[in-house]
Amino acid sequence: MRLFILIAAIANNQVTGIAQQYILSDNSSVILKGSSTVNTFTCACLEEWPVLSPVLQPGDNQVAFSNANLIIAIKNLDCGNRMMNKDLQSTLHADKYPTITVSLMTATGTGLGLINGAWQTLQAQLKIQLNGQENAYWTVINAKKIDDHNIQFRGTLNLKMTDFKIVPPRPFLGMIVVHDEMEVALDLYIHRVN
Repeated sequence: MRLFILIAAIANNQVTGIAQQYILSDNSSVILKGSSTVNTFTCACLEEWPVLSPVLQPGDNQVAFSNANLIIAIKNLDCGNRMMNKDLQSTLHADKYPTITVSLMTATGTGLGLINGAWQTLQAQLKIQLNGQENAYWTVINAKKIDDHNIQFRGTLNLKMTDFKIVPPRPFLGMIVVHDEMEVALDLYIHRVN
């Protein structure tokens, strides 16, 4: 998700008060994964990624963020077929709450900056708004500097539908049970535009 691009400022120790702008390249992916009693499913995010300019407040090996919000239209989650897309939209109550908002709140790192070609571990606190509910999560992000303008981030965020007061669906008269747990898998390629 676009918010992880903001971690690039920490990863490169570019917390200078100068606004940096970042975009996700086209080979980035954000995938929602889930399962049921009969199979697994994946839904890819088909959003276009605009340029973001976060506001950073540096601290001791930690940065607090504001203006770091990602809004995903639920209708832009593609599960591979029209019926699954419709089921996902219904399950997430997209008619009443059409978007998912992800806000990057805080990020911590090693303080060493990224070295070309070497993976480093960062932690990010995210606030997620879904179905009219809001929850905060910490997640581990692996980051690798590709060159002076490009960074790759990989990570997963584990969620439960019930955390957002969503009842996991039971299609076919309850014969199939969709599991409560979901995983958001990220593989993001970030490009600094200024």
